[in-house]
Formats: sequence, C-alpha cells, structure tokens
Amino acid sequence: RDLAIIGTIQLVALVWGTWLVYGQRTAAVVFAAGRFQTLSIEQVADAGERAVKMVADAASHPPYFMVSLPADGKKRFKLIAETAGSGVPMSMRGDLYQPIDAGNRMEILESAIDIGQRVEGFEDDRATLDAFLARHGGSAADYGFVPLSARYRFLLLGLSRKDASVVGALDIRPTVRIAPPPAAGGETK
Repeated sequence: RDLAIIGTIQLVALVWGTWLVYGQRTAAVVFAAGRFQTLSIEQVADAGERAVKMVADAASHPPYFMVSLPADGKKRFKLIAETAGSGVPMSMRGDLYQPIDAGNRMEILESAIDIGQRVEGFEDDRATLDAFLARHGGSAADYGFVPLSARYRFLLLGLSRKDASVVGALDIRPTVRIAPPPAAGGETK
C-alpha cells in the first residue's frame, strides 16, 4: 500500500511537471518596439482571441508576427501612449498582430543593431559572430541582427537581409557594452 501511494504521488508530480513545461514553451515570437519577444501559450491567450486564432492557424511553429502601428504619426503616438499607460506591453497587443510578409520586413530590418560596433573589443562576442558567419556563410552585412527577448535570456536574432527570414540566433546580449580600455603597455602612474 505504501508503494502504491508513493507511485501515485510521483505519477501526479510527473504529469503536473510535464503540463507546466508544455504551457511555458514558446508559442509565438512577436516583433514590437524594435525587438522580438517570445510569448508562452498563457501570454498568447492574454493577448486576446485574435492572437490565439493566428497562432492556431499558423503554418510554422512558433509563428512570427509583428505589431502593426499606424503610419500616421499622431495616431501612432496616441496608440503608443495608450499602450504605455495601460501597463500592457506592446508585444501583448494581439489586436495589432500582423503576419510578417514582404510589405513589413524592411521595418524589422531597420531595427537591426550595428553588429560591428557591438562586438568591437569583445573577443568572445566576435568569436560567436564568426562562428555564426562560418555556419551560415556570407558577411555580417548580409544579415540584420535584431534583439530577441526570450524568457530567461537576451539574444540577437540573425535575419537575412534578402527576405528577413530567420537564419539563427547569436548568444550575444543586444545591449552595447563599453569595451575595457587597452592595456597601457605596462605603464603605471
């Protein structure tokens, strides 16, 4: 009887843990406010019925979307101010989701960071970039590197400049760091 109780408790814990992990997997990746953001199933549900439907109807998983802002400057500012005032991140505005297509890809690539400046003075980041280029070919100019905020880390998402398709991710923090000053050749003052 004791073994049956222990086995039942372990089985319940296994099912519960599996359900939690499944619910936290990346369900969608949304471009908003100059960066990509991963969303879990719960976050997609919180983004609204339109977001849930778009994820369910997507041909690839996780699907990539972008938040479409009005072209009119006043309307854009008003929408951004309303969203900021509501406390809801722009990436959670499912009513504004659009599939990424040829018409809006350039907007995403305009948010790419200057990778040369970002890796300057950081050998580990330069090595990561060099490995990416060796794996995918071409030069850094062939790719746009856009920040990606995942649940537990920040990365750079490498996009092809030809069609803005996702090529891969670089384990490089997107923020610009200040390189340490070069050694002064042993001089001390």
